[in-house]
Amino acid sequence: MRLTRRKINSTVPQEKWSGEVLRLAWGGKGIASHQDGRLLILTSPLALFPGEIVEAQVTWKKKHGEGLVTRWLSPSTKRVPSQCEFGELCGGCDLWESDSYGSELKKLMIQDLFQRQLNCQDFKWMPAPVQTKRHRIQLHWDGMKLGFFERKSHRIIEIRECPTAHPSLSQAINYLRDSLVNQRVPSHPQRWELGTGTPSIGVIATTESGIHFSLNDGQFIQGDYVLREQLGDLILNHRPGSFFQACPEWAFESFSSILQDWPLSGDRLFDLYGGVGLFSAILRRHFKYFYLIESSAESVEYAKKNFDRLQINGICIQGDVAKVDLASLCSSRDTVLIDPPRVGCSVNLLEQVNSCRVKTVVMIGCDGATWARDIKRLSNYQIESLAAIDLFPNTHHAECLALLRRI
Repeated sequence: MRLTRRKINSTVPQEKWSGEVLRLAWGGKGIASHQDGRLLILTSPLALFPGEIVEAQVTWKKKHGEGLVTRWLSPSTKRVPSQCEFGELCGGCDLWESDSYGSELKKLMIQDLFQRQLNCQDFKWMPAPVQTKRHRIQLHWDGMKLGFFERKSHRIIEIRECPTAHPSLSQAINYLRDSLVNQRVPSHPQRWELGTGTPSIGVIATTESGIHFSLNDGQFIQGDYVLREQLGDLILNHRPGSFFQACPEWAFESFSSILQDWPLSGDRLFDLYGGVGLFSAILRRHFKYFYLIESSAESVEYAKKNFDRLQINGICIQGDVAKVDLASLCSSRDTVLIDPPRVGCSVNLLEQVNSCRVKTVVMIGCDGATWARDIKRLSNYQIESLAAIDLFPNTHHAECLALLRRI
């Protein structure tokens, strides 16, 4: 099997190499060894399986080589044809051709991360159900084409459907393209988001500047809309285009399973980077009072409404989480839950946690590398339990969780 070749920088030492993928590391990277013993880190637009023999174009760094796989000499018998015709090129997914084995590949990556970064092997793994689909997708319009960015590029791949998206979103792509071409919606180049609620009863298109259009009989109508998520026994509302879980039903089910299984209770929960209140809602019967702190004013307004609807006893505060004085606010009977953006926590916030009296901390992260880095900086805490969830099927991304206790 051969891949489309990409341009390689010819100003640095390069070499064509072939050999075995020994294991998988975080980020879906394959780890191999050069004949002289030097480490090789392999990337590929498709899934890599341990044990495969591949050919790669290697660029040498000071102490290791970085290789782009260009050919499979001995593919895994588990490899299957991609369900997406753009699987090799599209920047949205990078585990195509792994099929039902993709979740197991992701588990191998997480095992490697946990062992090497945290010296831990035991964790709860929650693979995504096969029916899991995304309820949010971001598309790019350049004035002529509507689609996703090509991997590591701003070139747009024009698409007609997306197999990872909820069917209602996938079908809406062509309606949006038609509206753009015929200038029934703002047609200047920009990013668009298509979103739907739970259950999916409509599709909302949101421009980069936050203007909303609802799909009605093939036409997008401008208005002020809300997305409604019916998740188990609770309802959460949020603004289209603002942050919410990409796969809401599976996120609620998996987070609930882990967080309610852990011994979490006490006087107050400090829900940092709390969004519109998902984690407070899941744990609403475990604590007496809730402090939700979030930088987005729009999300805080929805969080307040969600708290009122669910009769959650607490307050929602808009502000910079890194500047919260946890040392003066928290007691030993409180719990801090932190779900930062992909870049992780600021050093100041981690110092605040280290210096406060809280005995229990829950760390959640969508980037395992920065999440593990931040846990290691919490020197006054030790790991009691670990878990990971496949919230992003067909990608190398996973959600990591840690229950930490004060030493």
